[in-house]
Amino acid sequence: MRFRRAEIILLALLLSAVSALAGEPAPGFVADGAVPGQGTAGKPFRTAQAVLPEYRPDISVTDREPKSLSLSAPAEVNPYLPVSIDVTVPTAGSVRVTVASSVTSLRLRDPLPEYATEAGSFSFPWKALTWGDEPIPAGRAVLTCSFAGGGKEQTVSREIVIRNPSAGLVYALPERNTYCPGKQPHLRIDYALANSGSMIMAVCRDDESREKVFQLQLNAPNDKNQVFRWNGKSNMGKPMTPGPYLMAFYAKKDPDRVLTQRLTITDQWEEAPQPYLYDPYAMPADGGDEAVWDFLMSPVWVLEGGEGGVKKMVSAPNGRAEKLGSVTCATTAVAVLDLSVPGWARIGAYRKEDGAYTEGWIRRSNLRYVRPSTGCALVLDKKSQRITAWEDGHPVGTVSVSTGSVEVGGDPTAETRAGVFLTHNRMDPFRDEDRYRYRYVMRLDGANLIHSIGSREAEGGHAMDYSDHLASLGRKASHGCIRVSLQADEENGGITSWWIWTHAAFGTKVYIIEGNE
Repeated sequence: MRFRRAEIILLALLLSAVSALAGEPAPGFVADGAVPGQGTAGKPFRTAQAVLPEYRPDISVTDREPKSLSLSAPAEVNPYLPVSIDVTVPTAGSVRVTVASSVTSLRLRDPLPEYATEAGSFSFPWKALTWGDEPIPAGRAVLTCSFAGGGKEQTVSREIVIRNPSAGLVYALPERNTYCPGKQPHLRIDYALANSGSMIMAVCRDDESREKVFQLQLNAPNDKNQVFRWNGKSNMGKPMTPGPYLMAFYAKKDPDRVLTQRLTITDQWEEAPQPYLYDPYAMPADGGDEAVWDFLMSPVWVLEGGEGGVKKMVSAPNGRAEKLGSVTCATTAVAVLDLSVPGWARIGAYRKEDGAYTEGWIRRSNLRYVRPSTGCALVLDKKSQRITAWEDGHPVGTVSVSTGSVEVGGDPTAETRAGVFLTHNRMDPFRDEDRYRYRYVMRLDGANLIHSIGSREAEGGHAMDYSDHLASLGRKASHGCIRVSLQADEENGGITSWWIWTHAAFGTKVYIIEGNE
């Protein structure tokens, strides 16, 4: 079977967009040098994939002698389900359509950039999505058309109601881009739809033939994260032959929006090695993006155990030695410092109790070799309180955060620990004891999470009022979790908590640098 012609064209366009890079790559990340919108040498970050689309509709004049400015839109809109926005301008000039929500205090993306046009009427499709295709929250919103022309400035507004989203595809995140069937565990794919529905997963050969070798319909009963594990076999039940492939994902109700990822099937795979001396914190200060990316993609040693479990480090290589502190299993990378004692390893890690770097002994059988996800990586500098996002070998933008503080939390465990971590399972939104609601939640290190800034329901105002946590961004203000801004613009490359939620697969490496106080 083969993709239809329309699918081939769409996939080709998407692939060309993914491979395009703007300008020269900036040198490697240096914590103190990162500033919003720039690399470490002051060069602009490349635009993150599909984050800041510049939509320019074709103008189709239907009324050559309009008498007034008008804006028409459906009374109700479901995110991900396209509707038509109709605009009429009386003379030649510039027009812009903006959107404001009465539900959230965040600034939303304008549906239409400023556009120069002749007199007449035109339409453009709109899916009620904001930056990075994040759905506008349900509730009342206002579309406003601003027009300047003929020596006059005019505006006209239209109130609409945003309903619950349609079953659009929010994300589909394969754990890695190289897979060896039979020698690795099944390939993990996290995915979610904005509402109950079905996702189509297809795999085709990444060559001129675009031969489809696998297709499956996966159900998503709600808007929660779903996990599918693929064994690397075709629809005929045969193992995939080694070579390049293209994975495509789309919602059954929205086949026009296709998310793709290249995948290499290989029959050569290095088995997990015996423990060796290893420093997970040795990020290169020079060597450019290539050296930093190699470090961010390099395997790590973690401690065997389930999510949230801990192992104790002891002062000497025997079972009766003094306990020095605990390290979270599965998600915390450890330094391997000494393997001279049979059956034991001396490791270094930032311990859970107070975040202090500690060296101690564990049984060697507790070490587990893990390759991180190959999609993206995150570097957080606690001094600047910013995350730099890396994708496809380059930094793509930065975002302001708030990490944990002893003063806020009241004890040493509230300090966000430095170190190297792997993202783990996604979680449902939750409220804390102060009634702040957090979204886009991922487990990072035991009790510590990475998630959006929190919102509260303001009296007589926004149902999602982020003003408190917006004001605290850029400084330590949490109880240990990492709060990430939801406000995106061109300066930060569109990197937000939503971007991380829709780009960071299970096992994404997060390097947290202590910084200088």
